[in-house]
Amino acid sequence: APVVVGSPVPNSRARPPVEVSAQRSITTMEDELIVLNYSSAVMCLAVVDTALTIGVAAAIVVEGSLFGLLILLFLVGPMCGFIGALRLVRSCVTFYLAFSIVKIFGLFFEMFINWFAFFLVIAFLQLYVTRVIIVFWNALGAIVPERLEELRRSENDGDRGEPVFW
Repeated sequence: APVVVGSPVPNSRARPPVEVSAQRSITTMEDELIVLNYSSAVMCLAVVDTALTIGVAAAIVVEGSLFGLLILLFLVGPMCGFIGALRLVRSCVTFYLAFSIVKIFGLFFEMFINWFAFFLVIAFLQLYVTRVIIVFWNALGAIVPERLEELRRSENDGDRGEPVFW
């Protein structure tokens, strides 16, 4: 085997080595996979959530209540979720999560007021969407900001994960 003799040349741009425990790196790798895979899923579900929100608003307006127009304010949540999943920004995903939880309560409330099973089905679909958002949100929070920036750059190069919906 070749032997190299000499001393290392210091690199002024190099960062000092950071010690990372084995458990932390495993968790980070799992979280990175979740973020890469769930980001596509959250974007898809945000589009579906937008369609469901418009459908619920239309159903309420058809029943004769103008409350349905107020429901359209819930479109802000999926838009933030789409942007947050696209750019890996946890604050936008937090906003989407909050809107999703409020929307679930609103759907259950509307179902009990009108006794319309459509709202129950939509509420359970919204529960599922919220579960996916929570998994993505937790994984996004477990990754250090420097690594998130690297993931953003790698996603811009077309290295996005496969959508995972469970």
